[in-house]
Amino acid sequence: MKISVVMPAYDEAGNVEQLATRFYDVFRKLKLDFELIYVLQGSRKSSGYETLEGMRKKGMKRIRLFYFPGPIGVYPAFKVGFDNVAKDATHVLTLDADLNHQPEELPRFIEAMNRTDADIIIGSRYIPGGSITGMPKWKRTLSRLMNILFNVISQVKANDKTSGYRFMKKEVAMRVKDKVTFRNFESYVEFLVRAQREGFTMTEVPITFVFRTKGVSKMKIVNTAIGYTKLIARTSFRK
Repeated sequence: MKISVVMPAYDEAGNVEQLATRFYDVFRKLKLDFELIYVLQGSRKSSGYETLEGMRKKGMKRIRLFYFPGPIGVYPAFKVGFDNVAKDATHVLTLDADLNHQPEELPRFIEAMNRTDADIIIGSRYIPGGSITGMPKWKRTLSRLMNILFNVISQVKANDKTSGYRFMKKEVAMRVKDKVTFRNFESYVEFLVRAQREGFTMTEVPITFVFRTKGVSKMKIVNTAIGYTKLIARTSFRK
């Protein structure tokens, strides 16, 4: 098994170093091959490019950097990562680069995939054992409402369709990456809809979601609500 970790990061200089260090520790304990793909956006300093390039020069060669001086959108950033995963990778892990998601929970994802043979393992805040710490009330409310709504109008059987912490077989990313049409956070839901239509299976594991302590969230309530509304209007979930 070789895991390509894909992480979009827009002005996340305060978080990317710790994230890389923690992943190195996790993979060392797991004794698995890996690469850390950062899709960095912002100035070279604010994006974390300078910090990560310094870590690479000091020997952390499994860090790979793709840099854009301005924001390109959440899903376009993920797609840059998907398009550049190592040829010998077998699995892809996606997550936020703001330390919302805990690298130490990766063994739980691997165990679930080995046990169930599901194609996608979703890190869920909304199943027994899952939890949220420090998230603003509006974000928690919007997330819950959107998940409840998509449970009604879609056929995707997942409690946390808006979670970006996912572990998938490489084939999933390769077959779905060009089918997603939305650019921002609504793309998380669309990706699962497209994946299920391709015949891929999914299950969930509980995660601990910790709201950022450094940097500024890129999710804006109005833009996100509009994006979800457009997703509902444009995509036929009932097919």
